[in-house]
Amino acid sequence: MSEQKAYASQDSRMLIQDKLHTSRDSEDPTAWLRETEIVSHDFPYLANLIADSFEEWIDGLEALPFAKSWDWCVLNFEGRYFANIADQQERWRHQWEQAAAASLLSGATSSVQLTVQGQDMSFFTIPLITRVDKEIFAFLGCAMPTQQYLMGGRDTAEAISLQYRTIFYHKFEHIFVTDLASVHQHAERESNRRSLLFQIVQRMHDNIDVNAVLTEVIDSISAMYPGARLELFMSQDHRSTHPQVKPLPFQMSSDDVCARAFKDGRVALNTNTEDQHIVEIGLPLGGKQGVYGVFHMVMDNSIFMDVDLRFLSMVADTAGF
Repeated sequence: MSEQKAYASQDSRMLIQDKLHTSRDSEDPTAWLRETEIVSHDFPYLANLIADSFEEWIDGLEALPFAKSWDWCVLNFEGRYFANIADQQERWRHQWEQAAAASLLSGATSSVQLTVQGQDMSFFTIPLITRVDKEIFAFLGCAMPTQQYLMGGRDTAEAISLQYRTIFYHKFEHIFVTDLASVHQHAERESNRRSLLFQIVQRMHDNIDVNAVLTEVIDSISAMYPGARLELFMSQDHRSTHPQVKPLPFQMSSDDVCARAFKDGRVALNTNTEDQHIVEIGLPLGGKQGVYGVFHMVMDNSIFMDVDLRFLSMVADTAGF
């Protein structure tokens, strides 16, 4: 996917203005979505959304050969031509920007006539209006023979522009819903983790035996990230019969992730392994008198993307004794 097609996620989130005017009289539970809106403060950040909508819209003109034969472009809310967008004609840029300047003043479709290689051509821009506040957020530019323009071509182009607006808002709503879903998933994930931490703490407090506490922590972390390999290296003062609990080696290089976590008392990461797809995590197991050991986790990058290091640190701190 090209950079032009890819939405900059953070920019997209900045676009969304929470203006939910839910209609209580409507029986449609999604009616509020049609009332979400972009506002003038969002206009400078719409470039990716406008460009992506234009490319999808222009592909749909294949079903309308007469419209596909015309030249099209899209301009921003200031009437500036968007460069580097597929299917645009750079050669008519000046004419379209001139027409857009007139459209900004009139708020309506404006045209510029020019004779090109003996043929009269019309270049015009169609304002694209927001659905609630009725503000111009962009322009569609079209170029066609003046004869076609006078015989209904302009009206046809204006009708076709409505489909672009529909596509634009469909993509805008998708961004909005995706953002809401992300917030919901994050809240649900945090709730689940708090519940899990409470259960872990409760079970730990029910156990006085050190080995039982370590077993509880190892089993809990392994359950959260089943694709990860987990070992616990303990200082020589603490021994366990658990197969995943091992003595902390006396000789470790300064770059070793476990050595750094044990020495610094902070989470340590290592992505400079022979296999670039593998991530190592050193998670210190601390207590009142210092660090007693280190949880050593090895996992694929794909798993690491879902790892919550802060939560794991809380689990390890809770197990400190």
